[in-house]
Amino acid sequence: MSTLLVGNYGSGNLGDELILAAALREYPTAVVMTRDPEFSQQFCEQSFRTIPWPPAGLRSLLHYALSSEYRAALTRYPITEVVFAGGGLWAGSTGSMTSAYRVWTAVLWWLRRLFPTATVRLTHMGFDPPVTHLQRQMLTYVCSSVSTLTVRDPHSLAAIAPFFPQARLAGDRLEATPFPPVAPPSTTTAVVLINALSPVSQPTIAAVQATRPTATLLGILMDPRDTRPPGISTITPRTRSELQALYSGAVAVYAERLHALHCGVKWCPGTTTVLRKPYSSKVQALQEHYHLPSWSS
Repeated sequence: MSTLLVGNYGSGNLGDELILAAALREYPTAVVMTRDPEFSQQFCEQSFRTIPWPPAGLRSLLHYALSSEYRAALTRYPITEVVFAGGGLWAGSTGSMTSAYRVWTAVLWWLRRLFPTATVRLTHMGFDPPVTHLQRQMLTYVCSSVSTLTVRDPHSLAAIAPFFPQARLAGDRLEATPFPPVAPPSTTTAVVLINALSPVSQPTIAAVQATRPTATLLGILMDPRDTRPPGISTITPRTRSELQALYSGAVAVYAERLHALHCGVKWCPGTTTVLRKPYSSKVQALQEHYHLPSWSS
């Protein structure tokens, strides 16, 4: 009998893989639902049993109907507990939130169908308030299907409370999970990490450099969609240890993404700064909680 960890795993977003790595410390023998088992196992630096995502769109539904191998893979392990381990699965901007609500409600529906006796728990989740009648209906279904629900920030608690009054605040899973220390890379030059969602101007890069004239600026990509800052090298960490080592060796972090900032708070011995005005309530909540400065060139 096994626990199934569910989240946006195997999609290339290192924040989601960090959530998985943290969840595996609590559930070391769990089965993991991932789009890319090799990617997730490499980043988390361990082997684990996996199942594919259930159908969440027309193409995957057709695949389910035609492929007995796919159907068998979904139920290859007896699952007694389904744990959504964290992340803003029912959140996002107006357009992306509509898609997220549909996809993750469909995933939950399928998991309830595939494992009808399993207990379902939502943990360390992020929510934005539903803005349409259909979203409210989907969230009502989600909350009626789970036994417990915890959230990562006060904004999420306010959003979910009308649908699940017993919800409680638990923080982000990465924030709440200890990891063993990792030695920083051996280097003679101080490093400043920069993470950006949208293009960064050359004057901004120059202004950051001016704050640390002798440091090396290094762009860190937490997602394939992140911007490569101009004129500096960039890196996409391949493992959790590599990412932790980079942050542990940095003298400063300037970041936009939520988990790029969380890593700065958790591991960087220097200052962590929000690169731009927070792009969402989750970043604003993190900035307010830790009193992180905002960058202004």
